[in-house]
This record gives sequence, structure tokens and C-alpha cells, in this order.
Amino acid sequence: MQGHNIGIVIQARTGSTRLPQKMIMPFYKNQSILEIVLKKLTELKLPIIVATTANKSDNIIENISHKLGIRVHRGEVDNVLKRMIDAAKLIEVKSVVRVCADNPFLNIRFLTDLISFYISKSPDYASFSLENNLPVIKSHQGFWAEIVKLSALEKVLTLTSDKIYLEHVTNFIYSNHEIFNIKFIKAPDYLYNKNEIRLTIDTKEDFQLSGSLYKKYIENDKFADINNFIEYIDQSAEIIQIMKNEIRKNTK
Repeated sequence: MQGHNIGIVIQARTGSTRLPQKMIMPFYKNQSILEIVLKKLTELKLPIIVATTANKSDNIIENISHKLGIRVHRGEVDNVLKRMIDAAKLIEVKSVVRVCADNPFLNIRFLTDLISFYISKSPDYASFSLENNLPVIKSHQGFWAEIVKLSALEKVLTLTSDKIYLEHVTNFIYSNHEIFNIKFIKAPDYLYNKNEIRLTIDTKEDFQLSGSLYKKYIENDKFADINNFIEYIDQSAEIIQIMKNEIRKNTK
């Protein structure tokens, strides 16, 4: 994967309205979600940069990142798209693996497969897809990242200034197939029609449930097979109900 001018940009901030500080709160064995995600991503041996805001409250994001040897770009609070572009330019890459730091269940095997697919197809945008060609970024599963050309992100800035597209960085791209070259790789069948699975973290309820699930996920060898982990969740009506409640309150 090295030599293909691909880098990783991680979005992280402490200013979440639903659960402030979620990035830096102890999640598993005193590690924060940010630390967990960054340590996973270093396995890929690609350039990595954290894109956070210029707010003083995000000094701690910078501190945590630097302790792990990760570069940081600090930019505009409301224009996440520009923040991503500027971060990618700092690490001098032409393609960006976009990672949201509130996904501790980010799966490196899936991400490795996606990068290989992207290299082979060279589209503007690549993602796993679920049923009905739904980009996985629109799901709540939390296993995923996406890849996009820097030039495509820059093009979005010239085509729209709508707040939704400045905040949800790739939305304009995957919504406009006639403008951008978009390629999807099919997600594993066992993740299809699993719309009730929520492992991304936005709320206190997400944090508490995912924290207990993550401990099981990491400490039980059989859960190295994601299918087994999904089956475990499916077998608990209580877990599924909590996830459904949070999905209802936090639409994508």
C-alpha cells in the first residue's frame, strides 16, 4: 500500500454536542477511543494525520496524537471539508482514507481490502456498500472507513457551500454519480440487513453499551470473526433494543 500516495486523515474533536469529550474519556483499559483508533491505524504503515479544530478544548486531541507520534492539523470548526483538505496537503498525499474517530470497532482487515480495491480501480471515491448500494458511511455499524481523491474533495469546495456538505465531507461526492467516479465493494453478506446494529458512538448510551461490548470483542478470541460478534449481538434482545433506540434518535 505504500508508494500509492495514500494517507489517513482522522476527524476528531472534543466539541460533540451529544457527548462532549467522548474522544478522550477512558473507554477500554484506560485508553480513549482516539488512542484505540490511532493505534489500529498505525498497523497500515501509511502517513497519518489527525484533523481537529483550532478550539482550545482540542489541545488535548493534539497532545494525545503527538504522544503517539501522529501529526495534527488544526483548522476551522464548521468547515470540516476544508480541514480535511488542508490536513491531506500537509502530509502530501493525493488520496485520503477518511476515518471518523468515534468508531473504536474500525476493522483493519476491511480497510486493507478497501485500500487494495481502491488501488486497483483508482476511482474518485471508494467504499464498501450494503443493501441497495448504500454506502457504509450511512450505516451505524462502525466498522468502516472510506477513500477519496484529494482532487474530488477540492472539487466539492468549488461546487457547493451548503453546510451539510462542509460538515459531512463525502456526502456530495457519493450523492453525485454523474460528477464523480464512484466504486463500491460489496460488504460481507452477514452485515447485510443489519440496520439495527449500532457500534458508532455519539451518546452516553452508545458509549456505555459499546464499552462493555468492546471488552468482550477484544478479549474473546472467537469474535476475531466479525460474523460471530454480530451473532452474539443479535441474540440479545436487550442490546438490540438499546441500539434501535439510539438509531432512532440519531439519524445518519
